[in-house]
Amino acid sequence: MSILTYTYGNYALELDRGKGIVWKNGLLLFKGFGYTAIKIYVENVPEHRHKFRSQLSMRQKVVFNKSPVPEPEIEKPQKKLKKR
Repeated sequence: MSILTYTYGNYALELDRGKGIVWKNGLLLFKGFGYTAIKIYVENVPEHRHKFRSQLSMRQKVVFNKSPVPEPEIEKPQKKLKKR
């Protein structure tokens, strides 16, 4: 597979099989998960946001419930054990 490279001004993004590298002025800014690399690159280069619209829209934001889910009740045994 080939490495995809995007450059704009001082920033560069390299994507290869789910891994991403972000460069700024030739210095390593980030190396790791591709989605995180895309987010960092787009924060610094908003002009290229349209190129990654499908990747960024696929992620669903985590929604936390305000009320916790009630735990199921566990029945207690009805019979008492005899002492020996």
